[in-house]
Amino acid sequence: MNNKNKHCLSQCYDGNTKILHPLYLIPISNNEPFCLTSKEKVKPCILDSSITNKNEYFIPNINLNGNNILKIIYNIDSWKELYNYMKKDINMILITKVRLISYAWIAFVDDYRLNIETIVECYKLFINKDITDLILSLKKENINPIDYFEYIQNKI
Repeated sequence: MNNKNKHCLSQCYDGNTKILHPLYLIPISNNEPFCLTSKEKVKPCILDSSITNKNEYFIPNINLNGNNILKIIYNIDSWKELYNYMKKDINMILITKVRLISYAWIAFVDDYRLNIETIVECYKLFINKDITDLILSLKKENINPIDYFEYIQNKI
């Protein structure tokens, strides 16, 4: 590595290339060849034309699974908190209800047997229907727990 490129977090980009900075999540550009850094965001660098691509954009990988979305965006960490959230916003749009319940099955599937009453109450808010028997039958069915949401959706 060239000494001038020593503290770079990225490759050296050609001038006027637009890049999303992975630490600050802001678009970065510079008139001269530059690389991304942690402190001053960009710094001049010596361009290696063999690895430069003007159309390449750096896109950070943000790992958001259903569990993380429930915790971070909705502040939901249990079946009971899901019920309270749904009860608080009774006019929630359908797609949000579907998203919340499907993510809850992924995040809290290990606790479903301890929360059957709460899950039934969530579904009452979701579809205005008592599905106690269906939830209780999950123990008897030969279904992968990760597929419980889809199984219930197909039965109701």
